[in-house]
Amino acid sequence: RDLTNAYIVTGTNYLYQGGEKYKILFTKVHPNYQASAYAQDYDIALVRVRGPIAFNENVHPVDLPSEDIKQYNVYAAFAGWGSTT
Repeated sequence: RDLTNAYIVTGTNYLYQGGEKYKILFTKVHPNYQASAYAQDYDIALVRVRGPIAFNENVHPVDLPSEDIKQYNVYAAFAGWGSTT
């Protein structure tokens, strides 16, 4: 996928206003993900952006557990705009 003009936006709930833009340099999509109009299994990726993300009252780092904590069958919710074109 061509990421030449791709970016992420942090710090806003609005699609086209506010927040800070960061150019996407690299993505790593879950190995079991298969694009489908219906199935959303494994629909997650890691994203590397240019420069450090600026944290503020609207942007916070994710707190990850230490490696000695093992939890299985725990669900988490993520939100995003998804495809907008």
